[in-house]
Amino acid sequence: MAISKNNEEDRGRAERRLQTQYAVTRALAESDRLREAAPKVLQAVCESLGWEMGALWRVDHDADALRCVEIWHVPELALIEFEEVNKRQSFTKGTGLPGQVWETREPTWVTDMVGSSFPRAALAEKEGLHGAFAFPITLRDETLGVIEFFSRELRDVDEDVLRLMGGIGSQIGQFIERKLAEEARSESEERFRTLAETASDAIISIDEESQITYVNRAGQHIFGHTIEEMTGANLTMLMPDYLRHLHDAGLKRYVDTGEKHISWDGVELPGLHKDGHEIPVEISFSEYARNGKRYFTGIIRDITERKRAEETQAERGRLATLGADIGVALTQADSLRDMLQRCAETLVKHLEAAFARVWTLDATENGLVLQASAGMYTHLDGDHSRVPVGKFKIGLIAEERKPHLTNSVVGDERVGDQEWAKREGMIAFAGYPLIVDNRLVGVMAMFARHTLTKAALEAMESIANGIALGIERKHAEQTLRQQTEALARLNEERGRMIEEVSTPVVPVWRGVLILPIIGSLDTERMQRATETAMREVMKTNAHSCIIDITGARIVDSHAISNLSNLVSSLKLIGAEAIVTGVTAHAAHTLVRLGIDFTGMKTRRTLAEALAEIIKSRPQSNKDGYSTNGTTEESR
Repeated sequence: MAISKNNEEDRGRAERRLQTQYAVTRALAESDRLREAAPKVLQAVCESLGWEMGALWRVDHDADALRCVEIWHVPELALIEFEEVNKRQSFTKGTGLPGQVWETREPTWVTDMVGSSFPRAALAEKEGLHGAFAFPITLRDETLGVIEFFSRELRDVDEDVLRLMGGIGSQIGQFIERKLAEEARSESEERFRTLAETASDAIISIDEESQITYVNRAGQHIFGHTIEEMTGANLTMLMPDYLRHLHDAGLKRYVDTGEKHISWDGVELPGLHKDGHEIPVEISFSEYARNGKRYFTGIIRDITERKRAEETQAERGRLATLGADIGVALTQADSLRDMLQRCAETLVKHLEAAFARVWTLDATENGLVLQASAGMYTHLDGDHSRVPVGKFKIGLIAEERKPHLTNSVVGDERVGDQEWAKREGMIAFAGYPLIVDNRLVGVMAMFARHTLTKAALEAMESIANGIALGIERKHAEQTLRQQTEALARLNEERGRMIEEVSTPVVPVWRGVLILPIIGSLDTERMQRATETAMREVMKTNAHSCIIDITGARIVDSHAISNLSNLVSSLKLIGAEAIVTGVTAHAAHTLVRLGIDFTGMKTRRTLAEALAEIIKSRPQSNKDGYSTNGTTEESR
């Protein structure tokens, strides 16, 4: 009988333990969070094993202490004060029943709390609680918390229960870890969804087969397809045709070998919009695994505006260089044709033109003459070497004096050879009349295989004005050069004439010479006059030389000094010098200048000087002898 009774009790305890294990497992399985599972676990253990109260303590790592987070007790038991104390109290390692279990990481059984050394012994006695046990909630080497139970009865140690609770503590620890991971993943996914749906960049995830598994609203905005159209489709739908096979081959190579064919960090590639136009995008890739499968996520940024800004900045630099090089061509070229050829070559170089040309106006024929051609055509002969004003697109620009600009050469009615335009891929044309002071001086024109921007056209307009001024300047330089050459020839001829007539020495009577000075009395002129006069005096043995300055233009101190030198030179060789032709104005000027006339003999007119010389000479006979027997010739 006793054996049978013991067996029944053993079976009953075993059943209760199984029931406890099942109840705890079900409570954990039916709960999404520990806070939801905790009261169910406490109730299951109490009801299965006959305990009246249970409490769950969690480790507060910030305070390095245990805090009570959940309490359950049978409905008929009032433990108001005990509950309040537990909720306010905390235990460090080794303190109280929870602290002792935390420190030892082993289940602990207390037969009677009353009279024990635990801090809550007196309160347990007041509430009528005696038996107690506690076990740790563990996860590998870490203690996450402690669960304790209380009974109004004295309870002997039950090793089977302690072992069971040790397993349940580990089970609860795994539950906590799993739920924390799920919560973290759920929270991470929620954050990802929030960020993804509010991001301005497209976020697209694909699997190993390049099938799109996720796309945010920004992807819909950037690529023009709806989210429904993209989800489940191949990523290559968002790529130009020429990149699709490269993507497929690159993804397969990476999946098979782990070898990347392009950078995964900020790579710039063209995307394809639903309407067919390409979009410059910047893509950064990442890889992750979920449920044993590999996925790839790309953050895709539309960089159209950035590219446009970069192109604008680069264009500004090119146009600034263009303007500087045109300035050099306009100022350093030797000839008109050289200047215009340099300008045409500079336009082709900096604007990436197919070719550029410049014509100048021939006003006599009312036509345009091709002066420069650069790019794909460099010859200056042919059909467009001379263009009548009003004929063809170039002549019409000259006639209308208005630019003709188009980024649609194919279809432009002024471009006569449409087959040529299609064959050569011409897209843009810009032609400008070259005008100075409302006068046409030529035409500048350019074809390009790309669209010409507003900034480029504005720069060309400014360049056209500069070239027009350059043409006008070259024409003026040519005219000035011609005039200068003509003036030089005239001056040379005049010099020869003056040389011939300005310094003759005229013998007017036996022993008397006249030297007329016409023009300036500069040093060079007076030196020639002096040499001529002295040569003639020596040659003719003249005794008198009349220097007539009636025709002299300049009378100043320097001129009189030169004249005085002439008079002194004649005296040295024994000839008397008489200066004639001194006007009243000249005399006044000479006096005002303070000229020293000592030794210089002057007469008002040439006739007075001759009369005085004749009167002062003895009369000779008809053979030339004087009355005192001396010949005039010997004198």
